[in-house]
Amino acid sequence: MRCLEYVNKMFGVPILIPILLCFGVNVSRGEIFSANSQLKDVVSLEIEIDDILEKYLNKLEENMVKLKEFLANKPPWHRNSSRRQDLEEGNPILAYHIIKRLTVDLNTLEQNLEKNDWRVVSRKIERAKLKGAIPLEQDLHGAAQALIRIQDVYDLDIWALSQGKLLHVETKSALTASDCLYLGKYAYNAQLYTRAIEWFEQALNLSMTTNNPRSTTDLAQNLLLLAEREHDQKLKNGILSDYLHPLPVSKKTARLQREDKILNRRFALGKHLTAYQELENFKALCRGEQLMSEQEQAKLKCWLDTRKNPYFFLMPVKVEENSGVLNLYTFHGILTENEIAIIKSIAKPKLNRARVQSGSNKEDGNVSNQRTSKVSWTDENDHLLMLKLATRISRITGLRTDSRIGDSEKFQVANYGLGGHYSPHTDFLITGKSAAEFKNMNQEFLVLGDRIATFMFYLSDVEIGGFTSFPRIGAVIRPSKGSAAFWYNLKRSGKADIMSYHGACPVVLGNKW
Repeated sequence: MRCLEYVNKMFGVPILIPILLCFGVNVSRGEIFSANSQLKDVVSLEIEIDDILEKYLNKLEENMVKLKEFLANKPPWHRNSSRRQDLEEGNPILAYHIIKRLTVDLNTLEQNLEKNDWRVVSRKIERAKLKGAIPLEQDLHGAAQALIRIQDVYDLDIWALSQGKLLHVETKSALTASDCLYLGKYAYNAQLYTRAIEWFEQALNLSMTTNNPRSTTDLAQNLLLLAEREHDQKLKNGILSDYLHPLPVSKKTARLQREDKILNRRFALGKHLTAYQELENFKALCRGEQLMSEQEQAKLKCWLDTRKNPYFFLMPVKVEENSGVLNLYTFHGILTENEIAIIKSIAKPKLNRARVQSGSNKEDGNVSNQRTSKVSWTDENDHLLMLKLATRISRITGLRTDSRIGDSEKFQVANYGLGGHYSPHTDFLITGKSAAEFKNMNQEFLVLGDRIATFMFYLSDVEIGGFTSFPRIGAVIRPSKGSAAFWYNLKRSGKADIMSYHGACPVVLGNKW
């Protein structure tokens, strides 16, 4: 069948994409930053390696004591010429002392030192690494990117963040001057010049208030000047993008006042926003700022609904309306704790880094910084619960959801990693695509038709962050364990509803599934 025939057929059989959002655990080498589920394995590995090194250090300290004792017991003739003369003249007592020291005492010391050969410790560490997830350099980059993203989106105070404070939560993890230098370099390379300036400033402050070598202070000063110069050049050229933001109060000069005049963090809602305006709206919603007018908010409702289905007569669905522009709803309390546990147990062994769809196969796609998570796909072949959930979704939405006959895709389970996010995007895949894009499109999507709607379960609460943000309509949904978000991606006409443009706010603290 031709593409247009598939699309026409699609409207006779509504297509739905069910998505289960999760934040959980998996064991593999590398790519730890993209899913929080692996952090428990990393912590266990760190504890085991620390134990190995601590035991090694204790042995080294014991040997250090023995070495000091050996040197403290050196005979007095070492620096006494008359004693040396006595020895040279054949003093048997002195001869006994030096021979014993260079045979028994020294031999014992050497044996003790040999028992703590680093090669033995190294082998123990390698064996420990084989048991679980091993952080690689890319994980360090991912962790740095997560910190910068969190600080940028939530506009966190740099000093508080370096002291371990995440918004209103105090943690015991602080950053050093060299940590701030590393993060500043990362922000600079990502062209986030304002953020780079803040990190370099903090590195400079810490380098002068803590015990750091002079070279750290000099490096921080030089990098700060470099970042300021690049920032000012971009601003002078009138370039507006996500790497220009208001600088801290300490940097309010004439040139930065111009930046404040150019940049406006509050924008109108709608479909005619620039990419920069949409990004700023997205960040504002993530921070909990209210972009929807009071009049619009007053029209939104919550109610109990039987969905005209006997299944819900005794226990109606708790419905929350989230927008008057888009058909966007939250259904509360529709998953049990046991069901959530089953879904996670099915997904964890199969989690792989999420990809942005491209190519002709389901598994094809590109790993992208737009999305920091790991996902797996599941259906009734993994557990009958998935069939029950598909039926439940159908009863709530009125859409047909049997993936076995192409009504919907399989369930996608996602676990977001450090600062886990998904940049704003739309879920429809076919509508509005060019002929060239059609040619390279996943053939399965062409057969099934476009994604009419999205039903997204939240399998966890999130302590801070992790909202689902809709920057064009000013709506936001907060993750609530056991609830689900639902919206239409297409209009009744079959055209794309571009107001469904949405993204996942970075997770600041907690675990989001």
